[in-house]
Amino acid sequence: MKLLRITADGLPLFKEQLDICFYAQQRVSEEQKDILYSLFSNIYLNPANGFIGINASGKTSVLKVILLALGILNNEPINHIETRDILGNAPKATLNIFFYSETKKEICRLETMITSKQTKMEGIVYSILSENLWSKQAEEVITRKTLLDFTGKDPVMLRSGQEDFLPDDVSIMIAHNKKTGENMRAVNLLQFTNVNVLPFSDNIPAEIITYLDPTVESLQFDEKDQKMVIRLKFRGKEEIVMNDPIQLNNYLSSGTVKGMITFTLAQEVLQKGGYIVFFAVDNHLNK
Repeated sequence: MKLLRITADGLPLFKEQLDICFYAQQRVSEEQKDILYSLFSNIYLNPANGFIGINASGKTSVLKVILLALGILNNEPINHIETRDILGNAPKATLNIFFYSETKKEICRLETMITSKQTKMEGIVYSILSENLWSKQAEEVITRKTLLDFTGKDPVMLRSGQEDFLPDDVSIMIAHNKKTGENMRAVNLLQFTNVNVLPFSDNIPAEIITYLDPTVESLQFDEKDQKMVIRLKFRGKEEIVMNDPIQLNNYLSSGTVKGMITFTLAQEVLQKGGYIVFFAVDNHLNK
């Protein structure tokens, strides 16, 4: 699946409708085609999108909405999505998520209306009030202006409220994804903006380590007696053995650790497809 557009209404932090577009809306020249992703016909996606603004202008909030939309499309329970706090205590928030299904060659629109409820035990709990899914074949699209136009089309799937086995906070996308076998890899790096702790225990490609710090000869992660063992070796130095990733910060620079996190996860997304979302990518990185 590929994101085309996200609109959001009723979010507490946005006075007006939030509208995020991921495809090229203007005419694409021959020189630009090499740096864009060709979806079909004359529709091209931007492979990277950036949001620029002063402090407290809403950059992080926009990224949280994107991650929320990705979670909904991947039929994750809304109450388990890390960025669900962007919904606040909204009585009614509506997300329209437009995406392209590569399996079925269809453009789809998912409209999800979400409500919140304050509880004593769990705090704010979210549930889906109503939901509709529209789709149309890519071959029906004549111009970019009609790409996301579903006027006159009936939903192909809707939430009736009678689904016995569908939790209140899980999208009807679970049925769509089961039919198509589609999902989207979404990597959230917002939590690592100011925190430098490796979130994984897999060996990091040697090329990445050498690029970030040429003095490092090897970095290995092993498991012994159900405990993690980290082995760090600098060229011409004795091996250093640790059992906690936090200890790496005593020997490696912040930029090296941040680079290992960012580049390793980016490599995975580039190989398998998906989205990686980060804030202030240059934090700690100097190369």
